[in-house]
Amino acid sequence: MKKFQSLIVIVIFGTATMLIYNGCKKEKPAPAETCYDGIQNQNETGVDCGGKCDPCPSLLCDGNGTTSYMPLTLNNVWTYKLPGGVSWDRTITADSMVTFGSNTYFRLEAYEQSSGYAYTYFRTDGAGNVYEYKVSEGAEYMAVPASPTNGQVCATYSGTYTVASLKVVVANVQVGTSACTYNGCVQMGEYDGSGILQGSFYYKKGLGLVRISYVTFTDLKAVTLN
Repeated sequence: MKKFQSLIVIVIFGTATMLIYNGCKKEKPAPAETCYDGIQNQNETGVDCGGKCDPCPSLLCDGNGTTSYMPLTLNNVWTYKLPGGVSWDRTITADSMVTFGSNTYFRLEAYEQSSGYAYTYFRTDGAGNVYEYKVSEGAEYMAVPASPTNGQVCATYSGTYTVASLKVVVANVQVGTSACTYNGCVQMGEYDGSGILQGSFYYKKGLGLVRISYVTFTDLKAVTLN
C-alpha cells in the first residue's frame, strides 16, 4: 500500500513567497510476520508459538513423572534453546517408528537452523535401559543404563564410529541451564581410544536429554517437552 505525504512550506520574506512541495513518497512494506521469525509478534503468547502458531511447549524442570531417562512417545517434541539464540533453534520430534533387525525404535527427527535435519533412533527396553541404533555402525548400543553407576561401560564402538566407548561419568549430577536446575541427572561420556573424554550427554529422568557438552559444540539449554 502506498502512502502519500504532502509537505507544503510557505516562507514569507516581505512580499516574496516560496512554495516547497514534497509528494508521493513510497514507504517500504514491513516484513511479513511469521511463526518462524524469532520474534513474539502477531497474537503469539511466546516466541513463535501460541496464538495463530503452534501451541507453546510447557517447560519441565522436574520431568514428567516417569522413571525413564529417555521418555519416548510418538509425536513428543523437545525444544532446546541455544545460548544467544531463540527457543526454536533446535527441536527434536519423535515422528515415526522404524524397525532394525528384531527391534523397533522411535525415529527422532532433530532440526537445527544452522545444519538442517538429522535423525537418530532410540528405544527403551522393559528394564528401563535406553538403546540407540547407530546406522553408521549397523548396530545397537546402550545409550543410558536404567540404574547407572560411576564408571560403568555401556558401549564399545567399532567400525566407522570415531568414538571408542561410552561410559557413565557421574551417575547423579546436577545440571543448570538458562531456565532450570535439573537434579538427579546422569552424565554419559564418550571417550576416544586413548581414554580421553570427548563429549558428554546429560539425561534427566522423565525428560530425556537436557544438555550436550562437546569440545567443539555448544551446550544445549532450556529443554521443554510436549
